[in-house]
Amino acid sequence: MASRLRQIVLTDDVIASQREEGTHEQFAQPKHVPDGTAPAMPDNVRSWLAQTDSFFIATVSATGWPYMQHRGGAPGFVRVLDERRFAFDDVAGNGQMLTVGNLRGNDRVMLFLIDYEHSARLKLWGRASVVLSTPGESDYERRVRTITVDLEAWNFNCSAFIPKLVRFD
Repeated sequence: MASRLRQIVLTDDVIASQREEGTHEQFAQPKHVPDGTAPAMPDNVRSWLAQTDSFFIATVSATGWPYMQHRGGAPGFVRVLDERRFAFDDVAGNGQMLTVGNLRGNDRVMLFLIDYEHSARLKLWGRASVVLSTPGESDYERRVRTITVDLEAWNFNCSAFIPKLVRFD
């Protein structure tokens, strides 16, 4: 995983910034891995996905601008399909279709999950596909599609500065 993550995020510009800040040495392991390698999802990532009720998903538009949107549902709305894939129902919202529209031109996504209670963050990088579905296939009355993500990399991020929040479930 670490090598694939470095391949995705450690661009020349990021490395230059790390050198300027004096943090490059802690991230200096080789970043290149053979093409086609993708990590198997460890148990702690699988468990988090299966239990989550909320995450943020980022896509990139054809103009090159990022877009981030919240997704949520009852725990279990994200389904782990196998060691490298997971899916979630993408129910009808306000009709803007920005996430789905962006995925037509660029299948890259990043998911950002926060566990406020335990001060933890999980970042997931992958390639997404959208599958249209027919009503009645899930518990959601307005289900219109499923988004499946092929995992490329993950990172349990620094827990600093995550506020302790009280949730009203």
